[in-house]
Amino acid sequence: MAITTLIFTLSLLTFSHAQLQKAPNLVTRPAVDFKDDVTKPAFDLKNTDFSKFEVSKFPFSFGKETVDLPSLQRSVVVALPPPVTDGSDDPSKLAVSAIKTSLPLILKQFDTPPEKISDMTERGATLFSSAVTAIFNEQDLSTFSPTPSRLMPRNIFGDIADWFGDRATDIACGIFATGALPGYLVAAGLFAAQNQYSTPMTDHQDYFIAAEHGSLWRDNIRVSYRASRPVGFGNARGTSFANRIYTIDSANNVCTVPGFRWTMKLLLHETTHTAQYKSVSWSLPVFGTKYLFEYCKAGFSYSKNSMEQEAVMKAGQLGALLDDGLGLQFFQFWVARSLQSTLGMPTEKAYTSVSTPTKQIWQLGFEYGALQITPGPCYRILSYQEVDLMRRAQCPILGPCPKNSLEERDEKMLDKRMPPQGWGPPPRPRCSQAARNAANAACRKAREDWARVDAARPFMCGVSLPNVL
Repeated sequence: MAITTLIFTLSLLTFSHAQLQKAPNLVTRPAVDFKDDVTKPAFDLKNTDFSKFEVSKFPFSFGKETVDLPSLQRSVVVALPPPVTDGSDDPSKLAVSAIKTSLPLILKQFDTPPEKISDMTERGATLFSSAVTAIFNEQDLSTFSPTPSRLMPRNIFGDIADWFGDRATDIACGIFATGALPGYLVAAGLFAAQNQYSTPMTDHQDYFIAAEHGSLWRDNIRVSYRASRPVGFGNARGTSFANRIYTIDSANNVCTVPGFRWTMKLLLHETTHTAQYKSVSWSLPVFGTKYLFEYCKAGFSYSKNSMEQEAVMKAGQLGALLDDGLGLQFFQFWVARSLQSTLGMPTEKAYTSVSTPTKQIWQLGFEYGALQITPGPCYRILSYQEVDLMRRAQCPILGPCPKNSLEERDEKMLDKRMPPQGWGPPPRPRCSQAARNAANAACRKAREDWARVDAARPFMCGVSLPNVL
């Protein structure tokens, strides 16, 4: 099988434990556009020629600190697989073949003893392919480890440790990430080849994507529902490549369809990966290398991979809007009154209380204003200028400054006892009646202005809210 070769310039000088916690500064852009036009069939990777990836630089830069590894001042050549042309191809054979072609090049560039390259390639290709499959099955591989142990079966990482010593963990993970990358790209091609069509996110889904990920909802994220998974890739509910998501869930993409919230929580997880892809210009090789490296650094643990932990964390941040009954009312009003054109998408992950002494009010910020709700339930819309005026109208009216009071006497006595060097706390500022009068005038003005706005923006009640299932 012909293999296209792509040169990644890896500056492996920057490997360090502290640095490996942050995303790499990887700059590679595909010559094709991964973001589909909503009017066209879903983009599929089977027609992507990976030789067209334009590489400007590919440094492993994981943070601000650098640990010098002089023996690794070199580039690494990674052979990428050709496009997947048939979704029925055997995933394991394709991945092993692609990895076998690339791995000798990688091992040679890491100064692997020449007599060991052939044997390590045979054993490493199968191990790396199994690890890639485990990732898409959301599995931990406890028997694999970049840190050798007498209690674990001997594998390629043990051989790496023999000649790299204490540096084996970083170097082994570097070899794994670049070596397994062809298998990762084969998986991307297989998913695309077996799932030709997808649909864009609905407004109901974009509402929650916007609350969690900001403007990401504008990036034409597409979902293949009831997706077919390649043989051996198990039944994990969701998998993401660039701005394409594959899920075995049904198209529960409208809030009144049973399972909407269940699927929405999955999509919040997967769109975190979409955001991670976006941060590296939608490049599969860049994301794949980073993800595989983090998987290795986590001890081949899916659940401990920092990129998965971020997705789990972000998927759980919207409980106040998706699970909380009060928070869900904002979405229900937004849907029932078709408020997208008026308010846009939400810009906050949780609502806040802006209650007054006489009324309970909760508020959620949107692109073009704020939505407020009260028990009833009732709602109203305010501009951000009106929200600010409401806040300022909660000011207190200050009384007159004290005259010859005990407080004033104590302040004067304290001033006399202050050390000349200025030690100790500074004296409290004197009460200025002029300043208090000015503050009170501004407060009364704000209250009067807000009273007029409050009367002109009454809460509307009696709205029939949709059930969110």
